[in-house]
Order: sequence, then structure tokens, then C-alpha cells
Amino acid sequence: MSGTKESSFLSRGCVLSLIAWVVVAWSAWGLWKSVSRSPRGTRDQAQMKALEIALKTYLVHYNGCLLAAVGAPAKADIEVTHRILSPLIADSSEFNPEMIRFLDPTTAKSEKGGAWKDASGHWQLRDEWGTVFRMRFSGIDEQPSPRDPSDVLSAKYILWSAGPDRDFSTWEDNGTSWK
Repeated sequence: MSGTKESSFLSRGCVLSLIAWVVVAWSAWGLWKSVSRSPRGTRDQAQMKALEIALKTYLVHYNGCLLAAVGAPAKADIEVTHRILSPLIADSSEFNPEMIRFLDPTTAKSEKGGAWKDASGHWQLRDEWGTVFRMRFSGIDEQPSPRDPSDVLSAKYILWSAGPDRDFSTWEDNGTSWK
């Protein structure tokens, strides 16, 4: 009789494990489908948000702004280059002596929609259309919008992409980190 109870118990355990795996697989499939079908630009917003969070985490950990450390001018439009990416990805100890990985960017496909190392070994990050991201930072949590300087944004770091037309001056299709 005890053998039957044990095998019954094992069977229930196997069934419960199988159900759990089915639920996890179904959830992962749903997530993959939603990301793969997401409107273009949504992944860019996720990249910009991840970069913003990485910069804020760096600021808290090292008690200093990475952008100021690499010599980027405050309150000016700058491109996200390897000087910013390498310390955040922990590829360089120059500005990240503890080699903490603050950023884990999406891998680019055909040099679009993520990060990759170029032929010279430098990290590059591009939007879904292959254009570099731009950003601005301020020592305080307020700065003018690059679209409309009379609009003051409450953010230390702001990022944007040029969008599908790859033109930063046409704001109708540009992706931004503050919307």
C-alpha cells in the first residue's frame, strides 16, 4: 500500500512540475511574441531607459557622474559613444575600476537595434534604424527639452533617437526617454 501512495505522490509531483513548466513556457512564449511584434521604437525606448538606469546606478555607486568623468559637456547634446558604453558594460576599468556591469544592452542585428563591438574593438549602440542615440545630462534634475527649450524636463539624463527617418530635427517620429 505504501508503494502505491509513494508512486501516487510522485505522479502528482511530476504532473505539478509539468504544469509549472507549461505555464513558464507559455509565459515566455507570450513575452517573446509581444516583444517581437512590438511597434518599432519600443525596443529603442527600452534601450534608452536601460542606459538611463545604468547611468543613475553608476552615479550612486561611484558617487560621481560618468559623463562628467569622461569629459562630456553638461547641458549639451552628445552622442552615446564607446567612451560612455565601455565603462557601463564593464569593458574598461578606466572609469569603472571595480568592473561592475551596469548595462547589458541588446545585441545588435546588422548594426541596428542594439550594441556591438566595431572593427576597432569599440562598443557601439544604435537604434532600430542604425542611428546613434543622443543624450544630454545636467548636474541638477531639470533641463530644457531638445525639442522645445521652453519645455523644462525633470530629469538628470535624457536620451532620444532620430526615429525611422534618421533625422534628429524632425521630432514627430523621434523616440525619447522622457515620454
